[in-house]
Amino acid sequence: MSQGSERYAAACTTTFDGLKVVWKVTIGKKFGWSDNVVEFDEVPDKGILTSDGVARLLYGNYRDSIDHARCDDIPKAVLVPLNVKTKYSCEVVFKGRTPGGLAEPVRVTDAGPRV
Repeated sequence: MSQGSERYAAACTTTFDGLKVVWKVTIGKKFGWSDNVVEFDEVPDKGILTSDGVARLLYGNYRDSIDHARCDDIPKAVLVPLNVKTKYSCEVVFKGRTPGGLAEPVRVTDAGPRV
């Protein structure tokens, strides 16, 4: 390898509520605008879906327009594959409207839950 293209890999484990996620971390250095910049990339092997995370997403995104959300019984915390529709779903019910019965599947990305 030429100077500046070295790459190293490590595995880090994080634990939340007894659920473990392994992150593959790749650390390297590319000479760019500064020799002091170290680039890295991290990829989790799975995601953790939480009922609190989904609630924060829905009520945060819809703020004042949401009346309530109708979700399946999402556990406090559960391991799920990343970027795959889970068996859990939610429907956002806006203020002044009745539920339409069109629940959307919940999935988890490396940036958090998505509905």
